[in-house]
Amino acid sequence: MKKRQLILAGLAAGAGGALFYVLRCRHAQTSFPITREGLTYITCLKCGQHRLYDTEAMEGYGPWSETPAAAVGRAQETAIRRGLAPDRRSTARVQKRTAVKARNPKTGEEDEAAEIRDLSERGLFVFTSLPMQPDTDLELVLMLPNEITKDGSKLVCCHGRVVRVEKSSKKRTGIAVAIERIEPMPQV
Repeated sequence: MKKRQLILAGLAAGAGGALFYVLRCRHAQTSFPITREGLTYITCLKCGQHRLYDTEAMEGYGPWSETPAAAVGRAQETAIRRGLAPDRRSTARVQKRTAVKARNPKTGEEDEAAEIRDLSERGLFVFTSLPMQPDTDLELVLMLPNEITKDGSKLVCCHGRVVRVEKSSKKRTGIAVAIERIEPMPQV
C-alpha cells in the first residue's frame, strides 16, 4: 500500500508541476512604461508583477518581481554577476596589473605575491591568497603608476578597508578595497 501511495504522490506532483507550467502567467499584457524617481518599469496587468524597462531599446529586461524596488535589486545582482553593472565610481579607474604586498594588520598575515587588477584614487581591486572578509583593515605596499600620481611612479603604503570579497575557484580571492589613507614610502 505504501508503494502505491508513493507512486500516486509522484504522479500528482508531476501533474501539479505541469499544470502550474501551463496555467502560469506569461506576462503577455503589460502596462505602458511607468517612470518614477528615475526608474522606468512595466507592470503585468494579469498578475501585478514588475519588470524594468529600457526606453531606448523599448523592451523589458531583468526578472519579474513583486515590487519595482525588488526588480531593481534583482536586475543589479544579475548585471553584477554578468559583469554588466554600471560603474558608480566617482574617480577614473586605471586598468593596470601590478604587484603589491598585502598585509592584514590584525593577524599579521602577509601576501608578498598579491596582484592589483585595477586602481583609482579612492580604491583598488586586489587578488590575494589572504583570507579576507568585508570590513577588514588591510595594508598594501605598492608602486602607484604615473596615471594616478601624474608626476612619476611612487612607492606608497595604502591603508584601506575591504568593501567586497569575490571568492574564486582558484587559490586567490578578489577583494575590493576602499583607500582610507596613503603614506609615501622612502625612496631608496
